[in-house]
Amino acid sequence: MRGRPTRASGAQPTDRRGAGSNRLRFDPRLIVRIRGWQVAVLVVFVVFFFVVLVFVALFFVIVVIVVIVAVSVVVIVRLFGLDDVVIIRDVIDEVVDEIIIDEHLVNEILIGNLLELHDNGLARREGTSRDIGRVDGIRRPA
Repeated sequence: MRGRPTRASGAQPTDRRGAGSNRLRFDPRLIVRIRGWQVAVLVVFVVFFFVVLVFVALFFVIVVIVVIVAVSVVVIVRLFGLDDVVIIRDVIDEVVDEIIIDEHLVNEILIGNLLELHDNGLARREGTSRDIGRVDGIRRPA
């Protein structure tokens, strides 16, 4: 086998830098002079970002806690039959009106979707296409 002999380190005889010559070296030209006002602007932006992040996180945590507490109060009160008390019933009605979608709105959405299905001819199952067009027993005109 003809070729150049290698040293024990694996470096070629002509490699004057020795073993580990393929290491990355720090280039001093990469050093950039950072002025004091640049540091101040960077610190202000970082602090502002984290303050906004904390406030947004707190807002979402508070909203989630309020929703969980409100829904659990409604469920507990309804389970134990305490909704006969006038004050509690008023509070529950306010919470339900604010947080949970109104039942009539849900019915309107469902009926509207069913009517749209009927109008589009997508409701072809047996016994449904005749009944979908009826709202409160009145046939909806085509």
